[in-house]
Amino acid sequence: MTSVRYLAAGTCLAAAGLLATALPAAAAPLPGLSAAYSVSASAVNTTRTLVFTVTNSDILATHGFSFTLTLPLGITRPGAGTSTCVDTTVSDTPPDPGGIVIPPFRTALPADVLYIDGILSGATPSCTITIPVTAAAQGVYPTCAADIADLTGPTTLGSCASIYFEESYAYKGGSAG
Repeated sequence: MTSVRYLAAGTCLAAAGLLATALPAAAAPLPGLSAAYSVSASAVNTTRTLVFTVTNSDILATHGFSFTLTLPLGITRPGAGTSTCVDTTVSDTPPDPGGIVIPPFRTALPADVLYIDGILSGATPSCTITIPVTAAAQGVYPTCAADIADLTGPTTLGSCASIYFEESYAYKGGSAG
């Protein structure tokens, strides 16, 4: 009877070994995406920047990324976006859908929608996409995960970034009298 016990124990160990080797490998973590404005408050009609940072979670891997950004209503772009990422485009024109002809009636969306894509090199811990922004009206302008669509590559924003544009008033900087 003891030989049966040993046989059963050996069978269990062999089966456990098969199960352990049959588990799928864990996928490499995706790069992260974060956003921040260059300042938290500014005078209206002053150019500031909205900076997206793509952070590499696996320094050995190269990651392509793309997303569509809807800027807050009232924010305008006084200039073109720039990037430290490889082969990055920041455009208000939809990307070429890979040989599919876009109907002639489809045009670029309003300037508050941007199409962003690029590559985070495996040798780079992070890269940035910088978009100049301004506003003509006083107010708080947040950029949150809901403003990012069609995200491919990195994980979405973990928190909102906000900027407050303020009208200048005669009493500021002077003495009240």
